Amino acid sequence: MRHPEWPNRAGLYSLLPDLSLTEINATGGIRHKLVVFLTISRAAMAERQTPFQGSIKGVKSPRYLFGFALLVAEQSRRRYQTLAEILEAHLNEPAADVFLRLAAEEETVAASLRTLARSASIEPVDPEGFDWVSRQGLPEEALAETRGPWLMTPYDVYALAIRKQERFFDNLTEQAAELVDSDARMWAERFARSAFERLVRLRLLRRRAYREGAAGRRPILIISSLADFRRAAYAIEMESSRQAELLAARLERQADAATLALFRHIAAEAKARAALLVETAGAAPGIHPIWWFAASAEVIEGDTIAALRLALLQAEERFEAYSSIATHTVDESVMAEAQTFAENSLQALSALGNRLVAFVPWPPRER
Repeated sequence: MRHPEWPNRAGLYSLLPDLSLTEINATGGIRHKLVVFLTISRAAMAERQTPFQGSIKGVKSPRYLFGFALLVAEQSRRRYQTLAEILEAHLNEPAADVFLRLAAEEETVAASLRTLARSASIEPVDPEGFDWVSRQGLPEEALAETRGPWLMTPYDVYALAIRKQERFFDNLTEQAAELVDSDARMWAERFARSAFERLVRLRLLRRRAYREGAAGRRPILIISSLADFRRAAYAIEMESSRQAELLAARLERQADAATLALFRHIAAEAKARAALLVETAGAAPGIHPIWWFAASAEVIEGDTIAALRLALLQAEERFEAYSSIATHTVDESVMAEAQTFAENSLQALSALGNRLVAFVPWPPRER
């Protein structure tokens, strides 16, 4: 019979809200939750529904526990460093900078663990080279679920780090529940408290990244009539065509034939949609609003990866504009047409993403 107070895995994460700084500083709040969780863990150890599959078998002493914690920190540092290099190759510097900061934090964690082990006269044992991070913490499937290195934001990076930290915390608490050796259990609980505190900090950083990202977004487009939507769509499609043509012209001598053909195809498709709007809906030039993209092809100087990433950002911006219109309109005909244009943008997103993968594979293989 399951312990009546034992939380399932979903219940565990109810202990990890997006806490404010005031709540974090509240007397003993986080510590109390963690102690309660660990106490229940021991009481219900034999009745767990789903054992954690990433555990290191045979962690029975502080030596092995320190070895496992060091392994996670060092593997996380390498993984974050690799991801930062990939994002830098795709000119996604804001997200790459976050990965670099995370890598530096993991290096600090590893150094602190070594110092702590020396002060306690503990010699960490390497747990047989178990690859925890690429199998459990940040596996390929987690990276594949992101928007890729071209569109990843600092918010997305923190979300990945939180995923890894949640699983690490999960592992430590389960080990604390299983350990018989009192010293090893004490260290597991201590490591779990530290992992919990870092998890809260990561959640706060993710919240901050979300707010900063939201501040730079284009205002929501509220369109209430089909005529207004078609005028807006004409402006968006014409500017999309102009930008794609400009990218193709800028890269005429540097880019490969497949990339040039893709830019020209995107330009032609957008121009055809704009022409159809004029032919069937009267969205004639001269009466449409002005549309611009946050990033313009004018800044590209013959760099294929930079051009592809910029085109991808523009396609996403176009998709978000149409999706926003479809979400916020009260006119069903506007919603239907906006959804159709959003689907066209998704096709461009897919084609551009596939082309970028040809230059830098994603998800990356662990080195």
